[in-house]
Amino acid sequence: MGRAEDIIQEVCAMEDIVNGEEWVKVPINLHTFFKVIITLDRESKKYNPVAVETEVLALVNENSTVEDIVIYTDGSVIRHVRSAWAFTARCGSRIVQEDSGAFPVTTSSMTMEIMAVTRALAWMELQNATHVCILSDSMSMLSKVRTGYVRRQWLQSVLRSCLRGVTFIFVPGHAGVKGNERADKLASMATIAEGKAMDRADILNAVREKLQLEDSGAVMASTSLARMHELGVQRGTARYECYAGSRRCFINQHRTGTVSRRVLAEMLRMRSERLWTCSTCNDDDLTTN
Repeated sequence: MGRAEDIIQEVCAMEDIVNGEEWVKVPINLHTFFKVIITLDRESKKYNPVAVETEVLALVNENSTVEDIVIYTDGSVIRHVRSAWAFTARCGSRIVQEDSGAFPVTTSSMTMEIMAVTRALAWMELQNATHVCILSDSMSMLSKVRTGYVRRQWLQSVLRSCLRGVTFIFVPGHAGVKGNERADKLASMATIAEGKAMDRADILNAVREKLQLEDSGAVMASTSLARMHELGVQRGTARYECYAGSRRCFINQHRTGTVSRRVLAEMLRMRSERLWTCSTCNDDDLTTN
């Protein structure tokens, strides 16, 4: 457990991991509370922007009243640079609230989109509106909601608010939809804050990448050298031997008393009783008898 915690803490702080379930089933008494409309698709961005905007506004008008708040959300990720979220809320033709944020970490655009919705619904707790339309370009997130699951924080926010219904509408990103373009601009200008907003899937991916980097030797080089010094193995020994490929990996790891995940997987695949070469007698026959 200690090693596991050490690896996770190199990816994110333990307090950044939210306790409890991330996605929860919508309670039976709220089964009609969340509505998802996906009539447009990503291919719509190829159409005339005016036509796409008109179609989006028609969907909003069909599923809301003039008193309802309409919120456009967006998540933006630039790999190895920043991850950001933003939302812009409107009532009629007026912008009534906007918010955004960013983090110096690579996460997924869906994670940032989820955060935008989370912050928007948290703001809705302070409003008197009974219905809200949330327009998002995250097909993955809306498809999840369509299956009957929502984020636990969303459910908590709507139960603390005056809301009696939330309608999600898919809009194609970068297709000229003004509200979506505004949210995208807010995300791109968001100020980077401390912390790391990461879903568990993002944390697992980050841990996986770190372990793969360690296995490649990029991170473990200093550890290997220390182990060689401890066991009295001279640097460059393998350079003067005729071994190559997987055999060379086997021999070197045998000398230092270590084993990588790649070699371990190869060992299991070969299912051999004689996987390790004897460095003393130079027996390089790794086949099974």
